[in-house]
Amino acid sequence: MHRYVEVINQKKPKLIKSYAGSLYQLAKFVKENNLSIHSPKRIHTSAETLRQFMRELIEDVFNCKIYDFYGSREVGAIAGECAKEKSTFLILIIT
Repeated sequence: MHRYVEVINQKKPKLIKSYAGSLYQLAKFVKENNLSIHSPKRIHTSAETLRQFMRELIEDVFNCKIYDFYGSREVGAIAGECAKEKSTFLILIIT
């Protein structure tokens, strides 16, 4: 886990895309070990349910907003959270 923190701090990504559970574990590690980590402009999560307690910890540790996405392996992202309303999903039309 230290290596993940080190790479994020070195590379300073503007966007982090991750499974919700994986990023939650990293945020928990950072908090428990009193580490500092680079704050990207935004975080996109997908592939599993982003629970409210996970969102709160990740947003607190990374000091940025999370936008959760829903999709499928066949077509990729189907819907994602709107920047203005957490409960609003935008449906992406694929042609």
